[in-house]
Amino acid sequence: KAEPHEIAADVEGNGWVTQRTGGRLGKFDIKTLAYTELDPPKAKYKNRLNGITRAPDGKLWFLDGGPNRRWLTYDTKSREFNVFALPKLQSGGASGNTMRVHPNGSVWLNSIAANQVIRLNPLTKDFTVFDVPSGVKAGKSANPYGMAIDGAGNVWFVENNMNKVGRINPDTGKIDEFDVPLANAVPRKAGMDSEGNVWVGLHGAGKLMKIDYKTLKMTIFDPPTKDSGVYSVQGDPKSKYVWFSEQQADKIARFDPQTQKFLEFPLPDA
Repeated sequence: KAEPHEIAADVEGNGWVTQRTGGRLGKFDIKTLAYTELDPPKAKYKNRLNGITRAPDGKLWFLDGGPNRRWLTYDTKSREFNVFALPKLQSGGASGNTMRVHPNGSVWLNSIAANQVIRLNPLTKDFTVFDVPSGVKAGKSANPYGMAIDGAGNVWFVENNMNKVGRINPDTGKIDEFDVPLANAVPRKAGMDSEGNVWVGLHGAGKLMKIDYKTLKMTIFDPPTKDSGVYSVQGDPKSKYVWFSEQQADKIARFDPQTQKFLEFPLPDA
């Protein structure tokens, strides 16, 4: 009942997972195939770990999204943790499953229930909060969910509740919102390809969407398996491939943007 929820790979290719219920940080060693767990620094309440990502400097950033309200780093070389306390926000809680580290060193999180995108400057320890405009207008959270940073350094976020995607200019703070060109698509997570474009999993529609960050053109692609529940998406930084999970189909899939061909891999029976 550890509820492993989010994963990231370190610079050596080892896998790391955050446990929402277990509250520990897990490591899967790709050489020895050993799985070990680490306890983050103690806090007043039990850890509730969620979003995790790797920074360009190799450090892992992850979230303690429960009542401890902490952002943490772990240096896989020195084996040291560092803690950043999140101030209490006007809307209360600030948890999410997607963190990204910008090339300028700032760290970003989608706070799903709070209708906010949050930025941390690790050097000054200052947090900045961006309210999602469509959620403010509707009087409810837009559910900012997946996040990606495009080739120009803009921060994109997926509005799960509004069938939209948003884009933040990190220099000016300006937010632009764009409709997903497919009704009831239920967009979820997002990733980046090797060319800086943004990809989004359209979970409800079972489709894959590409956003050309230069032209803003959105293109929809249909995986071979219909209604597969496309969810988590990420481009391979070394190849042109885009990998994604198909929750409803119990498959992992690969898409080649050059040939526009899919390859699906069924998960083995448990």
